[in-house]
Amino acid sequence: MLLLKGRLYSRLQDFELAKMYLEELRNTIDDPFNRVRAEIELVTLKRSTKELTYDEAIKRLDRMKIVWRSDNLEKKLGLYMAELYAENNQLVEAMREYNYVIKNFYGSSYYIELTSKMIKIFNSIFTPGGFSEVLDDFYVISLFNEFRELTPIGAVGDDIVISIARKFINLDLLEMAESLLDHQVKFRLKGEKKVTIASNLALVYLMNNKPQKAIDILNNTDRDNYTYKEHLQRLRIKTKAFIKLNDYKSAFALLKNDHHIEANLLREEAYFKQGAWLKLIDLLEDRFMLKIEKNQMLYDLDSEDIVKLAIAYVLGKQQDKLEYLNNNLRTANENAQKIISYLAENYDKVDFRNLEKTTAIQSFTQFLEMYKKKLF
Repeated sequence: MLLLKGRLYSRLQDFELAKMYLEELRNTIDDPFNRVRAEIELVTLKRSTKELTYDEAIKRLDRMKIVWRSDNLEKKLGLYMAELYAENNQLVEAMREYNYVIKNFYGSSYYIELTSKMIKIFNSIFTPGGFSEVLDDFYVISLFNEFRELTPIGAVGDDIVISIARKFINLDLLEMAESLLDHQVKFRLKGEKKVTIASNLALVYLMNNKPQKAIDILNNTDRDNYTYKEHLQRLRIKTKAFIKLNDYKSAFALLKNDHHIEANLLREEAYFKQGAWLKLIDLLEDRFMLKIEKNQMLYDLDSEDIVKLAIAYVLGKQQDKLEYLNNNLRTANENAQKIISYLAENYDKVDFRNLEKTTAIQSFTQFLEMYKKKLF
C-alpha cells in the first residue's frame, strides 16, 4: 500500500508526499522485498529532482544488494545501477553490472540489448584513443581478459587486439602477446588482416627468441595478393629469424634484391655474426669512408656502425685501415672514439670472444625496435 501511494503521488508530482511514503516503506525492516522496491522508486525520484548525485544514488542502491537477492527485483536493481554507472562515466562498473545481470538472468528478454550495451562500452574503453589510454597498462590488460569475448570481429576488433598486444609487449609479457595474436590468426581473421596480424605475431616470436616459430607462422600465412610493402616486411622478419638460427645462406637469399636501409641492417648483423669481415668492411666503407675522407663529423646515429667497422678491420687483418680510421675519424660520440682508439693501440691483445657485448653494440636489436614501432 505504501509503495502504491508513493507511486501515485509521484505521478501527481506531489513529490514531498511521495517521498514520505517511500521513506516509510524503505525503513521497514521486516519486509525486505518492498524495502528494496521502495528504495529504487525513491532513488529514481530523488535523481529526477536532482536531490541525489550519481555517486550518492549508486551508494544507496549498492546497499540494497544485501537486502534482496534473486528474481526480477535483483535484476531491476542491477540494471538501474548499470545505467547510473554508465551515465556517470563509470564504464567498467557499468559493464560489470550488465555482465552480472546477463550471467544470472540469462533467459532475460534483455539479453541481446544488454550485450549490445556492453559491446558499445567495451569499444569505447578499448578502441585506440579511448578510455583505456589513461589507465594503467596492467589494469587495462586485466580488464580486457575479463571481457575479451566482447572483442568485435573486423577492423575495430583488430585495432583493439593490437593495442592490447602493444601493452603486453610494453610490459615484456611476450608470452601473453603471443597467445592473443595467435588466437586472432587461428580463429578470428581471414584474408589481408590475417596476414597483417600474422606478421605482428612473427615479430613477437622474434622478440621472444623463437625464430623458428616466426618462420613457421609466416610460411603458413603466405598469400599471393598482399601488398609489396607487406611482402618486404615479411621477408625481412623472416631474414632476421634465419640470422638468429645461424642460417646465413637462407638469410642472404632473401636479401638478394633488397638494398633498403632495413635490409642493410640485417646484412651487417649477418656478416658480423658469420665472421664475414671483408664483406662487412665493403658494406660499411661504402657508407662512411667518403665522409671520413672529407673530414665530416659523424654523429651518434652512426657511432655503433663505425665501431663495427673498426672491429671488422681488426678481425679482417687490415690494421692499416684501422689506423687510418683512428687518425681521421671525427665523431661526436666519445665512447665510440675511445673504443676505436683502444682497438688501434691493442690490436693483438683484445679478447674478441664476447665482442658484441663488450663493445656495447646494440644495433643488432635496432631492426626489432624499428619493426616494433612500424607494426605496433
